[in-house]
Amino acid sequence: MAALPKLDAVNIVLGAGTGESPVSTLSSGLGDAELAERVLDEVDRDVQAIGFHCNTEFSVTLTRDSVTNTISVPANTLSVDPAEDTEFEDLNITQRGGTLYDLDNHTNVFTQNIQVDIVYKLDFEDLPYHIAYYIAQRAARTYQQRNLGSQVLDAAETREEQAARERMEEKEEQLDDYNVLRDSRSVALVSYRKNRYVGR
Repeated sequence: MAALPKLDAVNIVLGAGTGESPVSTLSSGLGDAELAERVLDEVDRDVQAIGFHCNTEFSVTLTRDSVTNTISVPANTLSVDPAEDTEFEDLNITQRGGTLYDLDNHTNVFTQNIQVDIVYKLDFEDLPYHIAYYIAQRAARTYQQRNLGSQVLDAAETREEQAARERMEEKEEQLDDYNVLRDSRSVALVSYRKNRYVGR
């Protein structure tokens, strides 16, 4: 399915029951449009951190720097965990700044390359439509709550968001069912996502 242009998403946020006119460019200079884009970016990052098929990769090898023996993580990393079903799965590592950090040994110096599971922050227009549309609807409700605080509009936006979320979850479940048959790592992704989706 085609991606949702970010401009269209910003206009969904602007039109969250407020009657604000759509903009024709992201560089319109209008305060309301800039605020709508900031809210969209905030929600985008939060939702992507849940981890989906499109932005989660398993058993990615991160390589040590030949001089410092530190291990850099990609700049668009949202979360990183030791790869399951590998020799590294019991490592207690985290991301500190732009490098991996060993919490048990209190160091960012490693003696070997490490395999990890990574959730990446993708550009908005690289997201599948069902995720991008949910992000836009959730951002629309957030924008409305912060700017108007109308209970009537909030109820309407909540319904729109819930419908978008249900469609997103249905699509992700279809992908889960398909991929579990092909790739046992998909089981881990299902668990990973559910752990991060609770309460959202």
